[in-house]
Amino acid sequence: MGLFLLSASVMVSCGGNKTENGGNADSVAVNEEAQVVRDTTLFGVSGEFGMSTFTLITDAGDTLHVSRTGEDGIDGLVAGSLEEGKRYAMTVRENGESIARLINLSQLEGLTKDYKICNARLILQNEDKADTVEVLKLTDTELVAEGAEGKRYELKK
Repeated sequence: MGLFLLSASVMVSCGGNKTENGGNADSVAVNEEAQVVRDTTLFGVSGEFGMSTFTLITDAGDTLHVSRTGEDGIDGLVAGSLEEGKRYAMTVRENGESIARLINLSQLEGLTKDYKICNARLILQNEDKADTVEVLKLTDTELVAEGAEGKRYELKK
């Protein structure tokens, strides 16, 4: 999956942070032809998990038990640490059987509240436009990410 390239003609209407989603599918218009990408992010709190599994109790009350590694042997992308009782944004693959992307929102919100989430991708504000970033490092004290045009973001406590 490529990064969303944002320009003046792009309108971002995806998910927002954990309190704005409410389980509804929002969308992002990515060009003038209004090509729509459905936001499939699941928000919730982590339950018990093992060495290769993860449990998310969604905001809607569903309990999802997923594998961290797909049947194809590819690990899901995890930003931040795995801790029971923390808030996460997650997308799944393989018919909901394994993690595609997972972001520890509890750690993220300790560093910034100025973000949005769409398809478990982090969107930060870059001057006057939004920038969909790849999280390179996320801990309780540091966020390092790279934007679509190579801009590096470093937030520290």
